[in-house]
Amino acid sequence: MRRFNVELYVVIIIILCFSWCSSIRRFAQNNNLLEGKYELTDSLQTIKTRSAIECHCKCSSYDDCLSFFYNSMIQQCILHRDSFIYSTPSEQGGGWKFYSIKQGSSRCPSSNGFIYNGILDLCFNLNTPMTINYPFFKQFCGNMNAELVRIDTTDKQQFIELITDNKTTERICIQGTDNLTAPIWTFDDGTDNLTEPIWTFDDGTLMTFFNWDLARSQPDGRQGNIEMYTGYKWHDLEDVSSSPCIPICERR
Repeated sequence: MRRFNVELYVVIIIILCFSWCSSIRRFAQNNNLLEGKYELTDSLQTIKTRSAIECHCKCSSYDDCLSFFYNSMIQQCILHRDSFIYSTPSEQGGGWKFYSIKQGSSRCPSSNGFIYNGILDLCFNLNTPMTINYPFFKQFCGNMNAELVRIDTTDKQQFIELITDNKTTERICIQGTDNLTAPIWTFDDGTDNLTEPIWTFDDGTLMTFFNWDLARSQPDGRQGNIEMYTGYKWHDLEDVSSSPCIPICERR
């Protein structure tokens, strides 16, 4: 009878934990490719939990927790805001399993690899490197009801840097065009002397945050698009290039 009560208690705890986690519409998916690996650096929290389910629930309590490592042998749970798609865990050990968090909401379904960051309210996916072709990238993201990612804050810039750390491709393609120009100053007769580009997002919204590579004189002239390059600094470039980049799509 006592054993039955203990088993019933465990079942109730598991059901409650699943119910609580499902109420925020997030679920965990095991990635066997990272089995036996883990990462302590830059973790959100390292705690003791009785199960992977409890570790998942702890992760779900953080809006920016995108993954966790769990070791049932030592009951250790490590929470991360990195999805480890382009990052590689630096530690190895027996019993470690890796789980990525998927968002189950209607706005950010987990189809096509989309992940949700609650702190930034960002629904995004990371794609494999492709030869640079901005018209194609816009259609590619559009087919997933998305657009190229907008980098409009320092926090978003730093987050993109985090989730693409240790990537093999150096360039990341993001949203932004300079189809418009504004006069820097005019002659007395009203004619323009010099002009500078006005950068906008695809819907015409003015861009106010920039991270140009000023050491390399960027932007260097009306090329129409933006890529992250050389230490995540921004460069402008033409629609098509022979270089590969990672296009990141965003659902808004």
